[in-house]
Amino acid sequence: MQQYVVDSHVKVEGNRLNFIRHIQRTLRVELYLGLSDHINALATEAGVMPGVPLILPSSFNGSPREMQQNFQDAMSIVRDFGKPDLFLTFTCNPKWNEIKENLFPGQNPHDRPDFIARVFDMKKKARFGEKCYFGSYSCRHSCHRITEERIATHASIADISR
Repeated sequence: MQQYVVDSHVKVEGNRLNFIRHIQRTLRVELYLGLSDHINALATEAGVMPGVPLILPSSFNGSPREMQQNFQDAMSIVRDFGKPDLFLTFTCNPKWNEIKENLFPGQNPHDRPDFIARVFDMKKKARFGEKCYFGSYSCRHSCHRITEERIATHASIADISR
């Protein structure tokens, strides 16, 4: 199962990168000629052949532009609503009963990332919802979900009480 998931992910990422490579003109990459000249000069000094530069848009997960856009979005929330009162990290536990009960005999939770993601999203929605309440305070929150190889799926949530 893991091999299938990894292969499928690689195919999807490859298709997305291929699409982005073909729309570089639409992204106005020619405006980055100074950067391209600098990369070529550094490559010439090092005696290596530079590859073809590929500008990743903010819609590509994990790209520097996406991270910058997420940062700007979070800062606009701070500008409009004030600083966060709480910063919570909600981490997935692969040993949750909801995950273990749905595994076949001999499977471990990491064999079924689909269960882990589904249970994590359900528990996060049950705990935080779209709007959460702590006593008489209502909160608006900005949530960013992260899945990493070495760390379990987790969500970082900044709550602003009003």
